[in-house]
Amino acid sequence: MMDKKLFNIANALTRSGQPETSFAAVAHALAQEPGYRLCTVLIHNPAQNLVRRAWSSHPDVYPVGGTKPLVDEPWVKPVLIEGKPHLARDPEDLRRVFFDSALIASLGCGSTLNLPVSWDGSVIGSFNISHEAHYYDSLDLSSFQPLIQLAVPAMLQAMG
Repeated sequence: MMDKKLFNIANALTRSGQPETSFAAVAHALAQEPGYRLCTVLIHNPAQNLVRRAWSSHPDVYPVGGTKPLVDEPWVKPVLIEGKPHLARDPEDLRRVFFDSALIASLGCGSTLNLPVSWDGSVIGSFNISHEAHYYDSLDLSSFQPLIQLAVPAMLQAMG
């Protein structure tokens, strides 16, 4: 029997309202396991050296369409270049890694997990989930890769 989360995401891929419908389905699955207080989806644009927010669980604070330049933040190389998950475990890590760490903390978040989404040998974006400090410490970070890879069609559409 197919896992219910995978079934729901696959079903979302068939519905109208893309890419938001699919992003919301993947985010819903991540909310169930491992859980988050904040989830954002970023589209990687290496030609312009920036990322653009394509979905957000808190659009009032992290609006869709917002962009940020890819400065030399410690998460950029492992996630967007090497295609590996990145974990900031606590508020000190957040301050070292993200320029907007105070905004992340204002949502009750003390850790962030960045999960790359790849297509055809390149990272095209990431799902970024945040929760209280040390919330993700005991996870196998690669275990969520198959789930978020189901967002590839939505990411490709969001890329334009």
